[in-house]
Amino acid sequence: MKTILDAAYVSVLLVLLLSAEAVPIGRRRCGDGHCRFVETCRSCPEDCGECSEGGGLFPQLFPLQGFSSKKRIKVFFLFGQSNMQGHGCKDHLTELLNNPTTTTKYSQLWDVTTNDWAERPDVRIRNCGQEDNPYPCRETTRLRSVGEGATVNKFGPETGFGWTMGDALEEDIFLCKAAWGGKDLAIDFRPPNSSDTMYNGDESPLSLVYDGIDPESYSVYYEETLGVFQKCIEEINVYAPGYDSYEMAGFVFFQGWNDVVDLEKVGEYQYNLRNLIFDIRNDLGLPTVPMVVGQLGQHTSAELASWKSDMDPGIQERWDRVMALRWAQGNATEKSINAALAETSLIVDSSDRCPTYADGTLHEDVCGCDSYHYYNNAQIVYDIGVDMANEMLTLL
Repeated sequence: MKTILDAAYVSVLLVLLLSAEAVPIGRRRCGDGHCRFVETCRSCPEDCGECSEGGGLFPQLFPLQGFSSKKRIKVFFLFGQSNMQGHGCKDHLTELLNNPTTTTKYSQLWDVTTNDWAERPDVRIRNCGQEDNPYPCRETTRLRSVGEGATVNKFGPETGFGWTMGDALEEDIFLCKAAWGGKDLAIDFRPPNSSDTMYNGDESPLSLVYDGIDPESYSVYYEETLGVFQKCIEEINVYAPGYDSYEMAGFVFFQGWNDVVDLEKVGEYQYNLRNLIFDIRNDLGLPTVPMVVGQLGQHTSAELASWKSDMDPGIQERWDRVMALRWAQGNATEKSINAALAETSLIVDSSDRCPTYADGTLHEDVCGCDSYHYYNNAQIVYDIGVDMANEMLTLL
């Protein structure tokens, strides 16, 4: 009986904690007299002065000098942790291309004229400069179906997203990708409006909550993300030449694993995610630009049901944490302006987990089968990108 009560207590506790409204309660560095990079005239006029027309790091519509093509390119910012980097397995995608039952769906990803993975001339990407990204920055980069993932043999959501958006939009597209493995929202991506306090208004220093964390570690990857985005725009003529203007069109955020492992981080996830949506738009001067959030969807419904019914309180708590974080992601997007949730759990539920060959044998020795990386399953990773694109199209 105690086991059941313990699990029920955790569920009730999480619901109570997560029911609090996520209201920004103050900028961590604003007001210290220094206009730091993460601060702008829009987010911190006290330090940076009043904005001229537009505000933020860059405006939503911006002319590019030196071109007469009369073409505008739409810019989408993709950011997050390792699943935004991408762990879809090339060898599994090859198997899907060669399988008669799936070849039609994936045939666009292979170029029969070059006998190689396809590139899209109408979709450009900048995916470089991050500490664990293996690629040097390339001049004029067309989106490739494989090779923009965590390694040259992998791909991420950018493939399904880029192909779907490229087919749907008349304008050409520029994807700016910023992703680092093993990063959480509570510390690494912590948005400035989450400040130095917890979601419940507790004024205790976060160092007392997250023991052993250097205070200077907070928000580092939020600031790094802004730096990558700024670099993309500064060098847009290099990566996407031939356009006379660009439009800041949308954000996609895909993250969650490094928060779901910690009950405290789960408890403040809605608060932090709502602040992230507000802050990233505010700091870039894009207050209503669409935001799609990828759901934490690695575990199947059957797996979650088995955890919920398990008599081990530690296993039951896994269910509590996953369901509470998914709820937080859904609630944060629902309560934010022009935001949507891509429900990746539905894709996982309808797919095989570990990559397999047509005869049913596993690709595990080649691709791996990491649950936290969506089992390295090419079908799942590709479909997640497609779903993110479809959600984005509803917001544009």
